[in-house]
Amino acid sequence: MVVLAIISEYNPFHNGHLYHLQKSLEITKADATVAVMSGNFTQRGEPALFDKWTRTEAAIKSGINLVIELPVCYSTSSAELFAFGAVSLLERLGIVNYLSFGSEAGNIDELLMISRILANEDKYFKIYLKKFLKDGFSFARARQMALNELNLNGNLIISPNNILGVEYLKWLIRLNSNIIPITIKRIGSEYYQQKLNETLFISSATSIRKVLNDGDLNRVKKHLPFGSFEVIEKAVLCGKKPIFTKDMENILYYELVKNDNIEEIFDVSEGLHRRIKEMVYKSYSLEDLLLKIKTKRYAYSRLSRILFHTIIRYTKKEAGIFNETGPLYARVLGFDSTGRKLLSSINEKCCIPVITNLGKQYRDLNDTARKMLDKDILSTDIYSILSSLGNIMLSKDFIKSPVIIGK
Repeated sequence: MVVLAIISEYNPFHNGHLYHLQKSLEITKADATVAVMSGNFTQRGEPALFDKWTRTEAAIKSGINLVIELPVCYSTSSAELFAFGAVSLLERLGIVNYLSFGSEAGNIDELLMISRILANEDKYFKIYLKKFLKDGFSFARARQMALNELNLNGNLIISPNNILGVEYLKWLIRLNSNIIPITIKRIGSEYYQQKLNETLFISSATSIRKVLNDGDLNRVKKHLPFGSFEVIEKAVLCGKKPIFTKDMENILYYELVKNDNIEEIFDVSEGLHRRIKEMVYKSYSLEDLLLKIKTKRYAYSRLSRILFHTIIRYTKKEAGIFNETGPLYARVLGFDSTGRKLLSSINEKCCIPVITNLGKQYRDLNDTARKMLDKDILSTDIYSILSSLGNIMLSKDFIKSPVIIGK
């Protein structure tokens, strides 16, 4: 069985994702697909529109066969660590032949040239990078400028999907993986496009979320595959409201006011904790807080992740361990009949525990794996509080079974 892997957030699963899936299957001739998907919080440290089981159902009804959760320690980290977690997880499954990702470049060779420089830690690149960081540039900008100094197209890694694609390739190289990478050129709206594309009906997730934030579900119908829209419509009719960053304000402010150890949180560097603490009392919203903290060195997305990490209390000590180990379990969120066959193969070849029933399997994990999983569990509980309309249900990770579509 030829297996295609996709690393995703599917927030939500839209027509662009469907195009990417179909083109990837066409090129690879794969028999089955596995998606490693972010759980309830995304790479920018923001809550997903809908919980991970709802998004899993939408993905499976749109053509994915098996969905496995990317632990929150990686799903809410930088592009480098997001990619490390996802690629490591795919490698440990032992059954993946291809990894496909979308990119603005659409040219795997261009991206590979940059990836090899990063993976092998070219000494001249490191010299330039250190210089530009010392000059006060953000890591992303310093890296781009360092690549330009080596006569490579550093401008390629300005675009969000190119950035992630380069990181996926870098980790495939570093892990000496046999997984074959391919890339599909993005079509339709650009990543940050705010308006729906009413011509191709391939719109950015940003624009779709914006319309849903305005409460206009029917406007996005043509921009989602039928299965995805059906799942979202059903969720809304059953009382599940889409969750947005603003919904985090109260719990985040509470945590920042209460917490006197912000300096221990992962990625908080010298002096930033004092700036955060000071600006909490000078801001009037989460958006305002981020704008007041933001500097040339600290990008908006990095700060957003740091603030989320204060809520789940993700410390530098924990990150030091998890960023060495990689994912220590494969949490199954859902599958169809083909995905069930994939699971059988994974159970035979996977070098980490495959979790389908957390209530029964939690105590069988080693201490480090449990500590990693505890962050996922805490994140789910926080999401449950954010999405509650009066009846809060905690410990969903221990209660919910994987989504199963078909026999």
